[in-house]
Amino acid sequence: LAQMVHYFWTVFRALENPTNKEKSVSKINIVIPTGAMGNITACYLSKLSGLQIGHISAATNVNDVTFRTFNNGDLSRNPVMHMTLSDAINIQVPYNMERILYYKSGGDEDRVKCWMEGVYNDGKVVVEEAFVKIIQEEFKSERVTDEELKETMKKYKIEFGYYADPHTCVAIKCAEKLGWEGPDTVIMSTASPCKFKESVVTCLGEEGWKDYYENVCPEYAKEVPAGETEDKFAKAEGGDLEASQKSWEKRT
Repeated sequence: LAQMVHYFWTVFRALENPTNKEKSVSKINIVIPTGAMGNITACYLSKLSGLQIGHISAATNVNDVTFRTFNNGDLSRNPVMHMTLSDAINIQVPYNMERILYYKSGGDEDRVKCWMEGVYNDGKVVVEEAFVKIIQEEFKSERVTDEELKETMKKYKIEFGYYADPHTCVAIKCAEKLGWEGPDTVIMSTASPCKFKESVVTCLGEEGWKDYYENVCPEYAKEVPAGETEDKFAKAEGGDLEASQKSWEKRT
C-alpha cells in the first residue's frame, strides 16, 4: 500500500510532461527493477485503482523467473540463485507472483494455489499459453546480464552525468530492449548507488566511485558507517506507541 503512493505521484508528474500533453498521452508505461515483485504488485494495484498506467515491465537480472513467466509461461523455480551486480533483485521464487496471477486469473484462487504449490514443491511449473497471453495484455519483461548492466552504467555516466545504481541500470536496459524510450515511459529508480559501492567500482572503477562519493553521494549517507544502519523504528525506551512515534519523528 505504501509503495502505491510512488506510482500515483510518478504518473501524475509524467502526464504533466509538456511533450505528453502535446501528444495527448493518456497512459504511462512503467519499468521496474524486479526481484520479489513487491514493487510491481504495488504498481498493478495502482492501475487497478484507476491510475493511468499502460504496460508494466519487469526488469530482471539472470535470476529470471519473472521474465520467463511473462514471456513463455515458465514459472519454474530458479534451481540456483546467481550472484549478480544487482544483488537486491536476486531471487529464486518471487513470492508476490501469486498476487499478480490471482488478479490476472480473475481471482481463481484454486488455480493460483496449484501453480504456487508446484513451484514450492516440485520446482517446475508451466503456465498454459492462453493465460500467458492474458498476462501479456498488461505486462512485459526483459532480462539483463551483468555485462549489459556495466555498459548501461558507463553510458549514462558519460552521456548524461547520471549515476544510476545497478538496479536502475537493469530497468534502463530493459526499457531500451523494449524500445520504450519516450516521455510516456517512466523508469522507477528503486535504490541509490551509495548502497552498492562494490557494484559501482566494478562498473566505473575506483575513480568513478570517488567522483560519485565526493560530488553526488548524499551527505546523510556518508554519515552512516559501513555495515551499520540506525533503527529509526525502534520503540522509545519505556514509552508507548505514541511516545515512540514522536521520538521517531524527532530523529527523522
